[in-house]
Amino acid sequence: MHGYEMIQQIRERSNEAWSPSPGAIYPTIQLLSDEGLITTSDADGKQVSSLTKTGRSAAEALAATKSTPGMTHHPVLATRSTRSASRCSN
Repeated sequence: MHGYEMIQQIRERSNEAWSPSPGAIYPTIQLLSDEGLITTSDADGKQVSSLTKTGRSAAEALAATKSTPGMTHHPVLATRSTRSASRCSN
């Protein structure tokens, strides 16, 4: 799925409550890629992202908790959020 498809999916799945900007999506895609949760490849001139095995496991675990992204009590994402936060504060 490419970035603009992600924006459309988030808009639709949130019943248009949230429509993230490209400035929010593309840095997040880069972070997820850096963390090994997604891979990106070129398809017809667009960068397409796909979940890695680790990313799919993290997504399934998050869905099982019925939590929202960013909740640091999730064991897989808690470590990643802490690392990411420390990277941003340096």
